[in-house]
Amino acid sequence: MKHCILCLLGATALVLIGGLNWGLVGLLNFNLVEALLGKGKLSRLVYMLVGLASVSIIVFLIVCKHRSHYPLTASRGSQMSEGGRSVKV
Repeated sequence: MKHCILCLLGATALVLIGGLNWGLVGLLNFNLVEALLGKGKLSRLVYMLVGLASVSIIVFLIVCKHRSHYPLTASRGSQMSEGGRSVKV
């Protein structure tokens, strides 16, 4: 379970970095990834990792939604399980 959480945190960090980079490109016409890494294979690798992270987060959200473990769908007063015991939300 810790492995999944670490992967999700890493994917979220990559998506945030990609989003900030595209925000800088849109607002200031400044590409931070290319400024730091150049226009070579390393920057392409970063772009591919950001894309892969985006896909993995989409898959994670779809799987969690179908398993009814998606925390945003819990309504107030509903029961959720935490460590084997029921917790009122």
